Order: sequence, then structure tokens, then C-alpha cells
Amino acid sequence: MPYSKSYLAYPDIKEALERALLGKGIRLHFRDHRAATRFAARANSYRVLDRKESLKLYPEGDTMFGRSPYDVLNIARKENVVTIEPIVLDLTSIEDITE
Repeated sequence: MPYSKSYLAYPDIKEALERALLGKGIRLHFRDHRAATRFAARANSYRVLDRKESLKLYPEGDTMFGRSPYDVLNIARKENVVTIEPIVLDLTSIEDITE
């Protein structure tokens, strides 16, 4: 079953994504695997909806055209826990290749 195409159907998702952006991320604990899976799928549907909306709001060539501010978040589910956290590089160093 497809998820709603209305922003009004996702207040819980928007709140969770906004909260995850504020810090190092969040973990949501659900009563069962099915509820966690549904939440993660709805969160990804919301991001798709947000990207489509940005196509209307921003002109082509703008950095936000076709993008969502939530694209920097990784949404992962393991059993009944959904983790939403910013994607960061876990590097010790970066070097340019000159030869």
C-alpha cells in the first residue's frame, strides 16, 4: 500500500527528522518489528515527498532543487529500533593523490 502524498500525514516523521538533525541522531524504540519497519518506510516516503516539493519551491540550479534537508540523515532499522543519524565520514585523514 502506498503512503500518503500529503505533508499533513507525517507530523511524527517530520518531528523525528528535525530532532535527529539537531544533534548526533536519535533512536526510536517501537513495540514490535512491524511498527519499526512501517515508521522507517514512512520516513523514507516523506523524504521522497520533500524532494518532489523542493522541485516546485526552488529554481533549477539552486542547491536545494530536488533535494531534502533530510537527505543528510541515515535511517536504519534493526528489529524494533529505528536509528536516525547524520551521515558523517569516519576518517582519520584525507590526502590528495599527486602521482
